[in-house]
Amino acid sequence: MKDIVENARQESFPMGQVVLGRQARRTLATQLRFHYPGVARVEFEGDSVVLTGRSAGAVGVADLVLRLAKELSSIPDRSPRVRFDSNGEGSIDLSLVDSNALAAAFSGLVAELEEQRALSPRGSYTDRIGTRTGRGLNLYSHDFSVLCDLLDRFIGNYFQRAYRAQRIAVPSMIRAEDVDRAGYFDTARQHISFVSPFDPHPAVYDEFPKFWSQRDPAGRGIADFLSAPEEVLTPAMCLHCFPVLASAAVSSEAPTIMTFSGRCFRDEKGNLNQVERLREFTVRENLFIGSEKDLERLHGELADFTIAVAALFGLDFRLETATDIFFGEQASQRTASQMLWDSKFELVALHDDAPDGVAVASLNQHHSHFTRPFEISLDDGTPALSMCLGFGIERLARAVAAAAGGHGLELIQSHLDRIGILDGVDSELKSTHHSSLEQE
Repeated sequence: MKDIVENARQESFPMGQVVLGRQARRTLATQLRFHYPGVARVEFEGDSVVLTGRSAGAVGVADLVLRLAKELSSIPDRSPRVRFDSNGEGSIDLSLVDSNALAAAFSGLVAELEEQRALSPRGSYTDRIGTRTGRGLNLYSHDFSVLCDLLDRFIGNYFQRAYRAQRIAVPSMIRAEDVDRAGYFDTARQHISFVSPFDPHPAVYDEFPKFWSQRDPAGRGIADFLSAPEEVLTPAMCLHCFPVLASAAVSSEAPTIMTFSGRCFRDEKGNLNQVERLREFTVRENLFIGSEKDLERLHGELADFTIAVAALFGLDFRLETATDIFFGEQASQRTASQMLWDSKFELVALHDDAPDGVAVASLNQHHSHFTRPFEISLDDGTPALSMCLGFGIERLARAVAAAAGGHGLELIQSHLDRIGILDGVDSELKSTHHSSLEQE
């Protein structure tokens, strides 16, 4: 197996007298690969966890396995609740989707696709989807890059047309104090990468080239030449919006809606790969801030839109409940809360690169998790809540390319023509199949 490193060792660690369900095991495996990046594979055998990799026998692993297993044992053993399944039976009523906005956005995508085909580059270039430049870092080929751009703009255009969403542009860095205020250091610090420029003092700055050329491991470290960090690389796109609305009273008459795209950065250590777990990736985010009543209505519309996107691109997919991977003492409680309130849905696409499915979009109800610490309210004095729908652009592009049989622009255009996007958006949506809503 390619993920198993050379000279890897395998070791089994008991989990004690605890029984872990599906989600608890997934969380435990993710945490172990994060804390010990040299662990290439995590498996479960009976009441033990088996680690394979360079860190399998590292000091402290046994104690960590026991502690985490005990902490995570309270996570309910509950399967995802499937809302829609393209392989099920029956028809979907997608009347909540703005078909005019959807048709216009798709028409724009196809027109851009035709133009880009006419502008295809001359000469030889890599035809690989992703060329590895580092762990979790990819360099993409021309056609795949064009596909990513088209999908990103298509989603943004839909939200502008359907909701008059404000287009904003966000940077790749955000102030550490804002991330802290949002609670991210507590709930998801495993995603954080601090930005530390050089220390500007001449006595320190001028010494760095000499240090770097010698790199004496027993001597000074790189941190000795860097300034104290004040920013982090953006770990989640929507975090940019709450600080600028801090202490504001937004409209209670209509929700505040923003659409934006940018680069996210998450250093997930041993969980990184070159397909779905990337160090740097693109997200198209759509953020909604408003009343509980408005967001409840919008939630249904956004769920239908995610299904429309998957159906119109001919994906094999499910829309189902999901949970984030939390770390720390509150991990079990936070996971159970997401399960209880169904506050997270994921659009899961299945294809050859992801036979078990990979989430290409995520619909998240934040409730007051972000609006409360930033003191954002409605102008009628009632609490403001927030919700977001984000699309992982590279993941979505991979799924679309898989459905088309390749990422070449000609193949993509033939695929879109074949599934009849321009021949009737509304009829295409209503002919999609799904399973009935599973009961609790």
